[in-house]
Amino acid sequence: TIADRSFTGVIAVATPEEMPVTETLALRDTLRGEGLELAAVVLNALYPDRFDANDAQRLERALDDGHAPLERAALRAAVSAHARAGVQRKQRKRLATGLKAAPIELPFVFAEHLGPSQLGGLADALEQAL
Repeated sequence: TIADRSFTGVIAVATPEEMPVTETLALRDTLRGEGLELAAVVLNALYPDRFDANDAQRLERALDDGHAPLERAALRAAVSAHARAGVQRKQRKRLATGLKAAPIELPFVFAEHLGPSQLGGLADALEQAL
């Protein structure tokens, strides 16, 4: 039953980080060895690109200019989010290259708790991508 593609599909879900991407590509290879393929790959919790390179440089300079503690914390958070988004984009590209196909992307949900509204938004995004 599991080898019958008309009956069973394998969907991998990974975060856009080095180890999960590596494991997803390894899973694909293992499945191929068993005569199976991944039906889809979902890349979960992808940070948005909020800043371009010029914005990031301005944020770094502002961080060096000495601001009030709360302002510095906000600037550090923005710089950190930009760096994380950049690393994630590299891993997204590595995964897409390895798969020879673009993964389905779900955004990182910036919420204290995942409730019905947030889960509904993710479900809608997934349904649209499928």
